[in-house]
Amino acid sequence: MKIKRLLDLLDESDKVNLINDLLDTFDKMGLGGLSKADFEAYLYYLLKKHKKKEFTLGKYDWVRLLKVTPSKLNSMQTLSSVKFENLDDKKSELIDQLVRELATNPIEVYDLEQQRLQVFISDMHIKLFIESYAAENGYAIRYESNPNELVIQFNLFLHLLDEIEDHFKTEFNLREELKSSLKEENQNNELKAALKTKKKFSSFFIEKLAKEVEKQGYAQAVTIIGNTSIQLLMNYLKAI
Repeated sequence: MKIKRLLDLLDESDKVNLINDLLDTFDKMGLGGLSKADFEAYLYYLLKKHKKKEFTLGKYDWVRLLKVTPSKLNSMQTLSSVKFENLDDKKSELIDQLVRELATNPIEVYDLEQQRLQVFISDMHIKLFIESYAAENGYAIRYESNPNELVIQFNLFLHLLDEIEDHFKTEFNLREELKSSLKEENQNNELKAALKTKKKFSSFFIEKLAKEVEKQGYAQAVTIIGNTSIQLLMNYLKAI
């Protein structure tokens, strides 16, 4: 469903909550407490915070609704992330948002020899979350000309997939859903082996990817399991 107006993002209670947040900020900081750029970023933050949960907006949905350029949106999102959002709080919400972001575009093998994947992240706050997660785990992010396009190590993606699986584990059995979903599709030996193991995705694949002969098959298995996992979880999120 395409949203045509910003007002369509919010129900009546959402509008009240957004205005209350805005007035509370003015009350604390005064009307001149935010610069023009900060104020724009804050309004974006409030819209993102209070919009109906069922709406997943990509970069160009926001560009169209806010009537700004893609580079302007990136600036607003970065300011919003740094000044108004918090990477330390509500990790479960960040993981939900990460799944929604990864579901927007397929994960692809970027460089088999260097074991890198390409992912597209339209929300700068989620991009910063991935950067922070990468730094904590000893990895680095590489960018192409598009700042929303991330090139990451297979291993980093596998650790993220472990985090995502752990987050949903109590309410959604990802392994069982994967076994069912992949029953008739791409059932090669690498996928069968990955789904039979009880190891974390990272523990299983990192060992296998180290072997040159198996690298291509397991790289394909990583992307298939990654894309299928994200889509299954996205379907789950839409259903709740």
